[in-house]
Amino acid sequence: MQYTTTLDAPLFEKVEAVIVPLSESECARLPAAYKPLDRALDGQLAAALAAGDFKGEEHTTCNLYTAGKIPASRVLLIGTGKGKDVSIIEWQHIVGTAARTLQATRVTRYALVLPAAYLKRVKPHELGALTAKGVLVSTYHFAEYKSDPAAKLPEPTQMIVGPLTAAADKQFVKGIEEGTIVGESMNWMRRFGDMPSSDATPTYLAKEAQSIAKSDKRFTVKIIEKAEMEKLGMGALLGVARGAETPPKCIVIEWRGDAHAKDTWRALVGKGITFDTGGISIKPSAAMDEMRYDMCGGGAVLGAMRAIGMLGLKANIVGIIPATDNMPGGRAQKPGDIVKTMRGKTIEVLNTDAEGRLVLADGLGYAQQYEPKAIVDLATLTGACVVALGHHYAAHFANNSALEKQVQEAVDRSGDRSWHMPLGDAYTREVKSDVADWQNLGKMDRAGGSITAAAFLEQFAEGRPWVHLDIAGTAWDTQPKPWRGKGATGFGVHLLVELAKKWSK
Repeated sequence: MQYTTTLDAPLFEKVEAVIVPLSESECARLPAAYKPLDRALDGQLAAALAAGDFKGEEHTTCNLYTAGKIPASRVLLIGTGKGKDVSIIEWQHIVGTAARTLQATRVTRYALVLPAAYLKRVKPHELGALTAKGVLVSTYHFAEYKSDPAAKLPEPTQMIVGPLTAAADKQFVKGIEEGTIVGESMNWMRRFGDMPSSDATPTYLAKEAQSIAKSDKRFTVKIIEKAEMEKLGMGALLGVARGAETPPKCIVIEWRGDAHAKDTWRALVGKGITFDTGGISIKPSAAMDEMRYDMCGGGAVLGAMRAIGMLGLKANIVGIIPATDNMPGGRAQKPGDIVKTMRGKTIEVLNTDAEGRLVLADGLGYAQQYEPKAIVDLATLTGACVVALGHHYAAHFANNSALEKQVQEAVDRSGDRSWHMPLGDAYTREVKSDVADWQNLGKMDRAGGSITAAAFLEQFAEGRPWVHLDIAGTAWDTQPKPWRGKGATGFGVHLLVELAKKWSK
């Protein structure tokens, strides 16, 4: 994707389409900034608005065909809703809707008119980053298993953005560069969830982690195989893996971006269940195909590590992804089994479908050897989180207010929305076992399920600053949105990058 910025209105550039964002109030009274375009179109823009063909409602679109009056063959109007009330985070979705609409018509070269209101209230760097990210995420199209070439939509090739002031142009371009890295890293990891689990195995994820390491000598990758897991005592991860034919992997990817603080680490831990049948506590067959997305926490960690390296952030960060299938079988662990974790704590397995917290227990345990200043884990962990918050927000839980504040700031900057949920002794008591140290279900079973799962994980953070993100409701879409197709969303990648930027200051 080639980006060009311009200090002049981009309507005279030789592109296929010009994207014009308009709010509801601007449709009622066309701003002066758009009058030159209207005159070039012989009043067609004002006429369409006066006729009520387009009212500026959020994510609505309208095509105007230029009949050669300007070099672009069409003008795409995109609604921004109330305009002044639209957040900068929503801006990336609006841009995405426009780009996705044009992609459906196989338009790959377009210009974007930047609303003056955004330039006045948003830093150019941030605006550039979210614009580039919005275009890339919206035009991601998973079709590598399609045999018909016509089923594969083209990726955008050129985007001209303006008008910008001379003062804003340089920072906007830097933002585009960063947003491109983040957007490409999100799309890179989205493939892992969208691929069939027969291909996106733990071994495949391990190879992709190794491919990241080849890009920069500051990366180091270690793949912990089953034999070493046994030596390390990773009984919780191995217990989940017992029924699987595909070998488990624990992927450890280190980024040493700060040579002056080589012993100062932060850890990102991601659930990497490459397919989840539920094991012996088997799931219903309906929508079980979606369980290939159960590795999206681990995928987000890999995608973030890729972006962190490409941005050259000055922080030391380790990504840990315990990866395995969760399958039934003659050797699979059973409800009532007791497993011993790497750090010596024992867990009573009451439900083999509560496997994510088991593999994370050993992932968090492995992180302890780095003596990290902060630990953040991500997991498509509980259906209870979806019941509580739907598909609009993830949930996050924290044992440290300073780290929680950093995560919330990263949420606000990235647009990966998350809601701070409670923890406490009342929930911890729910996961104490009568026959082991802990149990992998709360005593009240489904009541407060996302919270009791977090209370369980808290025990394996061992008092270090820790935040858990339950992304079960946000990691994939079962239906397409105006700005994004169905499938893996890439949720968490941008959030983790923003957090890493904070750590690198």
